[in-house]
Amino acid sequence: MYYTKNINIIVNKAKIRLAYLSAMVFLVIVQNLLFSALATNLVQDNGDEHVVYYWWVTILLSPIIETLVFQASVNWVLEMFEFRQINIIAVSAIIFGIVHFRGVSSMIYVFSAIVAGSIFSWMYLHRLKQSNFFQALSDVVFVHGCSNAFMLALLSYK
Repeated sequence: MYYTKNINIIVNKAKIRLAYLSAMVFLVIVQNLLFSALATNLVQDNGDEHVVYYWWVTILLSPIIETLVFQASVNWVLEMFEFRQINIIAVSAIIFGIVHFRGVSSMIYVFSAIVAGSIFSWMYLHRLKQSNFFQALSDVVFVHGCSNAFMLALLSYK
């Protein structure tokens, strides 16, 4: 009886987490679709020899580094100054968007990055409150990687 109850609790938590991650991936992909319709020529083909490297960096390396820099670090610094959560999300999202600036013609891309950055920042703070740093980091990296993979596939398919 005791073990069955614990297993049910674990299964329910796993279902909730899966639903949460699915909803976040869906939300970011929908957001990307809306903005990619306005800006389809922002990613250029670098040739076949760079495709595997580009995919690896875009799907795995960039989400890890960007989550550590734009969500974890910004959160850590701003919490020291007792910023409210909404302000932390806003600052993190704006910095995330500015870093994705690629010239005046990429302002739609920057706005899209700000929206995605606010989703990632909210998700990071939400998961950090519920669990721990590594759980929050892995969830945001997963959703960010899925988003990047989807957009790269969409923009590569011409």
